[in-house]
Amino acid sequence: MSNYRQQTTSTQALLGCPSCDPGSVSVTVCYSSVSAEELCCEDASGVVIWIPFGQTFNGTNPATIFYSDELLTTRSPAGFYSNDLASCTPPPSTSYTGIFLTSVGNVNAFSACNDTAAGKRWHDGAGAYPIIGNTIYQGPSVGSAIETWSGYKGMAIVSGGSMKNLSVNASGVVISVSTCIF
Repeated sequence: MSNYRQQTTSTQALLGCPSCDPGSVSVTVCYSSVSAEELCCEDASGVVIWIPFGQTFNGTNPATIFYSDELLTTRSPAGFYSNDLASCTPPPSTSYTGIFLTSVGNVNAFSACNDTAAGKRWHDGAGAYPIIGNTIYQGPSVGSAIETWSGYKGMAIVSGGSMKNLSVNASGVVISVSTCIF
């Protein structure tokens, strides 16, 4: 990582910054508590730190302390910070999100909602439930076999109920999702 700074302590909250010029500046940066090598943004916006007015993240007058608030009273967590947002990319996912599905495909969505979702399957979506376009898998790891069926299956985040129903195409890609109404 070509462009990072390390803050080594975050144990105390400061009462003020009387030696600073009035005001502060927010800076969007990437953050890692582990190392410079693992420094990456978890999302496009990274994290926001605050530095005293007149100081910079790095340059001719670099800030010596980063803060988590505009009033410069609370130090940001110890760790590694980078303003090189272009090189910050999330690590590739190595696992999928678990859901429970009913055991058989039903001819309609209503029937799928009345079955108990007890069979564990996984999806590659970002949320708790898969959405249209996500793929359903038989295992939790990247490279697991794709799960396919005919009709509709009920699904839940915990075993024992069906909160939503879905159907997939022959490639295991979700083509419909709806909420169960009882």
